Amino acid sequence: MALHPFRTFQRNQKAWLAVIGIATMISFILLPVLLQLFSRGGSTLNTIAKCRSFGNVTNQSLAQLNDEREIMRRFMYVLYEKLADPNDETKTNSLRPLMQFVRQYDQRQDSDTLVNNWLLSQYAKQQGLRADWAVVSDLLKQLTTNYLTDTIYQDCLNSVGISHQRLEYLLGEEIVRQQLLERFQLSLEPISPATRWNWYQRLYRKVQIEAVAVPVEQFVGQVSEPSKIELKKFFEEHKKKHNDAASPETGFIEPAELAFQYVIAEANKKMLDSVTEDEIKKYYEENKDTLFVKPEQPAQQEKELPGLPVLGGAGVLFPAPQKPVAVKEQQAEPKKEGPKREEPKTEEPKKEETPKSAQPAVPNVTPAVTPQAEEPKQEEPKKTSMNSLVTAKLVKFQSPPAEQTDGQAAPAADAPKPDAKQVNDAATPAPQPAVQFVPFDEVKDEIRKVLARQKASALLPKIQEKMKEYAKVYNEHFEAGKQVPPIPDLSKLAADNDLLLKIVPAGTLFQTLKNEFARDMQERQRLVGLYAQSPMPFDSEVFSGSRGDVLIWITNVRSERKPEKFEDVESAVVKRWKEVQARIPAKESAEKLAAETKLSQKSLAETFKGREGITVVETEPFSWKTYGAGIHPLAALMQGMRPVLDEVREQGVAVGNSLIDNKVIDVPGGDFMKSVFSLSVGETAVAFNQPETVVYVVRIKSSTPSEDVLWDSFQAAYPLEYVYAGQPEESADAYRAWLDHIYESTGFTWERKPDDFEP
Repeated sequence: MALHPFRTFQRNQKAWLAVIGIATMISFILLPVLLQLFSRGGSTLNTIAKCRSFGNVTNQSLAQLNDEREIMRRFMYVLYEKLADPNDETKTNSLRPLMQFVRQYDQRQDSDTLVNNWLLSQYAKQQGLRADWAVVSDLLKQLTTNYLTDTIYQDCLNSVGISHQRLEYLLGEEIVRQQLLERFQLSLEPISPATRWNWYQRLYRKVQIEAVAVPVEQFVGQVSEPSKIELKKFFEEHKKKHNDAASPETGFIEPAELAFQYVIAEANKKMLDSVTEDEIKKYYEENKDTLFVKPEQPAQQEKELPGLPVLGGAGVLFPAPQKPVAVKEQQAEPKKEGPKREEPKTEEPKKEETPKSAQPAVPNVTPAVTPQAEEPKQEEPKKTSMNSLVTAKLVKFQSPPAEQTDGQAAPAADAPKPDAKQVNDAATPAPQPAVQFVPFDEVKDEIRKVLARQKASALLPKIQEKMKEYAKVYNEHFEAGKQVPPIPDLSKLAADNDLLLKIVPAGTLFQTLKNEFARDMQERQRLVGLYAQSPMPFDSEVFSGSRGDVLIWITNVRSERKPEKFEDVESAVVKRWKEVQARIPAKESAEKLAAETKLSQKSLAETFKGREGITVVETEPFSWKTYGAGIHPLAALMQGMRPVLDEVREQGVAVGNSLIDNKVIDVPGGDFMKSVFSLSVGETAVAFNQPETVVYVVRIKSSTPSEDVLWDSFQAAYPLEYVYAGQPEESADAYRAWLDHIYESTGFTWERKPDDFEP
């Protein structure tokens, strides 16, 4: 008998309709959840991390953490907007701590940090740290300098759309985390003399090395072909990271590229020849009183750095060095005339103990307190060490009593009175010396260059006007979807005005920094700004460059490219995978060369003389860290500067041009410096550069000054001079170890690294 589905349905239609209805209802409820669970990229319930003590972290809870941070940012921003008064400078300055707090939340925070901050807050509460409304209110008072009223507070809550209880919770989470971090920082305070000695050498020890480069790319051919499974796993791990040519990390998001053209109003030969003698003399006379006055020598160097806190000497943070080395004291030469005066003893201010308190930790808002001490004027020694500057003489100076004159003690009661003539002579002011000017002949050439650059700058508007005309046409065509006209060739117009137009092809920031355009600081800084926020194509601008005003315009912009799937970038994935694997044989080859050098006990140049494929280069002397040429560490710290890695320049390469002119040593990096400065003269080591594209065999050729001289100067040095040469790295390493300890004690493990939120 044939089967008739319709007749079967007719006989059992009530049962079938019931089954279909139930299935439909279930699908409406469960299907969206199932689609989310199995959709690409994970769902709101997909676990990111597991934590035995505080529960798991999911995509949903991560999104909530990001929302909470945004709420805090908006509340603090609204609070600042309601309190700040642009017409009241005193009030605006007092609200700087609040603005710093706002900027802290303006900075983009990746998802890893969001989760770690949540973990620290939970761990802090587990350790007994609490922040009730009294503590939260105290923090708000400190940030707003007591300008906050109940009305303004309620207005801010209403503007952001949150409750008082919600804000109390969010600020409380921030406070307990900061209190926990403060405890961690206190645990790092005792710094051993050996550590301080290491940090000091990073700034003041200079070495000269010879090096042999072993490029990783030479060993890519030795790497076996990877399987598809290995490649796809490698791609998935790195597809959402940026490809940074200066980093050893792998990423497949291609960075943005810019192409641009520029004209520099520099003092070329034609411009210099066009400047007349009369123009130079006129410029000298008109600017003599402001630009060409000889500087007067300061009477005392100490008075140029008033008001610094007295932090020198031994203490908990900086214990006295234990190495038994005798340091010769510098003594002032006694004056031949006048009675010898005994210098009064000055007591060091006692160190105040900070009582323990449950008050919230407010980041970077506590002002430094400078002790006031009356300092009797002393004879200036022949040589003043930085230690003498900071341990006693960098406190604020107080005026002497009215009955005293500078550098004189009060006269005794039985002292003989001076006669009237002496009094009159003393009351007569000394004649002021005549103003001295720099001779005209000494500055003549420099004035000629200045005037030549001014004449060249006056020609830039002619080129800029042509580019503005094209930019207008380009934008009109682009917005209308029409074919844009070709870029005009302005090189002839520039040449007709004795200027040179230069073209820079499309490239990443790292590539462009190796271009001739980036030889000077102003140009490098402008490049960084262009890549951070590039203007519209052909929208020209003029900025002040190192060699003269620069007219620049972007000709092409290619935004960063994110790979969608493995097949789209398979060749790039294969290439990168092999490069990473090739680091192993490259390092082994370099180690063999290093062993050969150690065996011969000769220099690299002597060991590999005439060896095919091996190039030995020598460098100029360099230090591990530097504040910059001619910048004293204390002056740098007063300006908020921190030391950076010094340049490793091959012999003959000018300062600032190592990235452009070095032929062998490329982007050395911190690990390279650490390896080099662990060596003594004649010793050899192997070190990768920063992006790990080249491994070097390095040998110390010379080291200056000698260790004894360095140690003597170290004992007399002010700790603040060198503490930042190593403290940030030490703190970062300690923080990572501390965070690992918290991971272990709370049972925290990453299931997968979360995807960062888009800014």
